[in-house]
Amino acid sequence: MIQFVSEDVFNQIDGVRQIIAGEYSRKFAVIELEGKLGNYGLSWNSDLIEPIVKRSPDQSALWIGVDRQLAAICLRTGRVLLKLNLFTNLVNIEFADSKAAVIAETEVFTFNESATTMVSYWLPEIAIDAVFFEAKLSVKLLDGQEFILDLQTGKSTISNPLVRSPGS
Repeated sequence: MIQFVSEDVFNQIDGVRQIIAGEYSRKFAVIELEGKLGNYGLSWNSDLIEPIVKRSPDQSALWIGVDRQLAAICLRTGRVLLKLNLFTNLVNIEFADSKAAVIAETEVFTFNESATTMVSYWLPEIAIDAVFFEAKLSVKLLDGQEFILDLQTGKSTISNPLVRSPGS
């Protein structure tokens, strides 16, 4: 589905189909969609990371993110549902209960199936991992805390890190 290409090949893709384009890009790729949907281009800055590309559970959308950029494409029409610049680097994209959760280093976004409704949450520390359990998203933070988001109510809680006494 994703094919790494040269800058020249990327530049031949129509501008509206360059769904993720970094300002000082060093890496380039094409996502080839089935049928008449065609190709979409990606470019990004970091040599060390690769794009995250995931289909929604109902197979209706393709979610793509890399560096500080996120996009979603409708797999029925080829329409770009979402293009979003993030404040910090993308960590992961997860799905549960017909919602998409986008985890960046210092924020979490939740979207409905059609990527039209978004709610964002700031994290108190850098996110390092995330998992779903039941209807909740658990984001592990660098300092050992856990940010828990209930996808049904929208309420969030933060677990207390282990309290250590000096010298222990």
